[in-house]
Amino acid sequence: MKRHRTEKEILTDSQLSLFKLEKGLQQQKYSIKEVGELLPGMLHLNRSDDLVLSYFNSWALNRFEKTVDEILELGLEFMVSIFEPGTAFLFSKSLVQFLNENDGSSSHGFFQKLRFNTKREYEWMYTTSKLFFDRNFVFSYSTPISDLETNNRFLLQNLEDNLFLRKNFLKFQSLTKREKEILKLVASSLTSRQIAEQLYLSKATVSTHRKHITQKLELTNINDWIRYSNAFNL
Repeated sequence: MKRHRTEKEILTDSQLSLFKLEKGLQQQKYSIKEVGELLPGMLHLNRSDDLVLSYFNSWALNRFEKTVDEILELGLEFMVSIFEPGTAFLFSKSLVQFLNENDGSSSHGFFQKLRFNTKREYEWMYTTSKLFFDRNFVFSYSTPISDLETNNRFLLQNLEDNLFLRKNFLKFQSLTKREKEILKLVASSLTSRQIAEQLYLSKATVSTHRKHITQKLELTNINDWIRYSNAFNL
């Protein structure tokens, strides 16, 4: 009998899917336009400083019945027309907080309600966002709630599967931004003293962070540190 998956598992898969998608783009396995044409959902890039739209995939443009140039020309008017005001306030507040943290290795998931044109009703969507291209852009994937599990399955099965990412994604997400910085530096063979000097911390503070990282990720040797750093693009 097939086990019913929990909402938490489904939402975690959404964030993992985006992480794996972005990893493939960083490694130039495919371009954003190539993968955007295949995705069963809305893929979009926005500038991280002002959230101005830079790219929408065909799935989104077909539903908006507009070109990217038309959307850019409408600007704020377009944004106001598609988002339900109540949920727009909630998700924009959490998104701004996420952007202010400026953590390129974290992802952010949120629910929002939008309509693809004024003739349609508002529709619940789940969006996962991540900083991309040296944190200059916000890379987001949105899918209707009704299609969420199916679309996650498509992404996880059709992108190159990485069992290590799947198994350890939640452990990695439990790290703080500072802990991720130290993980990367330890994996780069820096000593605690060198890390302390680079981050303007005391050696004791660095040692405490290393202890917490070791416990959270269940690390046993330097190869484990390197594997996490490489797998999560630190």
